[in-house]
Amino acid sequence: AKEVLVIGGGDGGTVREILKHPSVERVVLCEIDGEVIDICKRYFPKIAGKLDDPRVDIQVRDGVAYIAEQENRFDVVMIDSTDPMGPGTGLFTVDFYRDVAKSLKPGGIVTAQTESPNIEAEGFQRIYANLKQVFPIVTAYWGVVPTYPGAMWSWAYCSFDTPPLLHLNEAKARPIAETCQYYNHGVHLGAFALPNFVRAMVDNPAVEAVPAPC
Repeated sequence: AKEVLVIGGGDGGTVREILKHPSVERVVLCEIDGEVIDICKRYFPKIAGKLDDPRVDIQVRDGVAYIAEQENRFDVVMIDSTDPMGPGTGLFTVDFYRDVAKSLKPGGIVTAQTESPNIEAEGFQRIYANLKQVFPIVTAYWGVVPTYPGAMWSWAYCSFDTPPLLHLNEAKARPIAETCQYYNHGVHLGAFALPNFVRAMVDNPAVEAVPAPC
């Protein structure tokens, strides 16, 4: 990946991790609230420290409006959003996902936070029902985030033509893992091993596919 878009993520943590990949030439951070960026730079420099990197283009804008203007531009789009309520509701709709799809280059991928499958089961299913209206490849992956409700959190991996793990390379992952307290090659593989109840919800999202708060 050379061109990456992050929607949300004003704390800068996602940008910091993206820039560990040497192929990345440019990261666009689209954050609706400029104060989030300023406060995180001031008080959380270890997380936000890469936001001043010359490869980062910060756009203080509504992600829904920004993505509607993009076409065939990004290798990866990462939706580092809030929950689907208030200003974040628009980042979980079918129309938004269609605009995200339009912004991808061939072979591009999308990732998005998709709530806790054990705390917000109905919202989780609704998100996957909407994603499946747009992308032929949709799967979940998960991890443990102790500060989030239920500790178990999930993200979606979506693409038109690139299955998850297709480009996973242990040799490339190793130097990144050396900079992390959590991530390694085994964790990467294990994140896509879904518990049965999660797999069932992703495979058969039996909730009406309409945007609504979780």
